[in-house]
Amino acid sequence: MPIYEYRCMSCQHFFSLLVFGREEIRCPECGGDRVEKQFSSFGVGGSSPSGAGPSCGSSGGL
Repeated sequence: MPIYEYRCMSCQHFFSLLVFGREEIRCPECGGDRVEKQFSSFGVGGSSPSGAGPSCGSSGGL
């Protein structure tokens, strides 16, 4: 189940939510149902097999 980021169009609150199927999304701050899905980046965890080298999010010596 994916985690999506939303913005409430009523109170402008930003929030993340784990979505199950087609459930109705409501703002946890005001309870409003006028929410807009936001574009978001995602992180990837892990490291290289040898444990050396740059990982996602590091400058890698640049």
